[in-house]
Amino acid sequence: MTDTRWHGCAWMRPGVLAFTGAIGATDTHAHHAVQIITATTALTVLDAAGTAHTGRQVIVPADTAHRIITGAAAGTVIFLDPETAAGAAAHHHQHGCRGPASGGDSRLEPDP
Repeated sequence: MTDTRWHGCAWMRPGVLAFTGAIGATDTHAHHAVQIITATTALTVLDAAGTAHTGRQVIVPADTAHRIITGAAAGTVIFLDPETAAGAAAHHHQHGCRGPASGGDSRLEPDP
């Protein structure tokens, strides 16, 4: 796990939570939000099967178990309600991209 601890600023509106700052490690969890992570350096997210997804951009589908094992000193995390237009678009974009994408991106597969 990384030594980076979460600290920064957050912004909330209906259907959106945005955080910017240092991204730290987490325990395994899931949430009913599409999670989009961007960072200045690569971070690593493990899915429920233990597969590592490493990149500067990672998309986690709604209701998908995951954990951050290596964070980043600077980045942005956006949580989108999958019932909103933006959340549905991000969720569907994720489904169209299987496995690691070009440019340091990674997308986790939704839990069955």
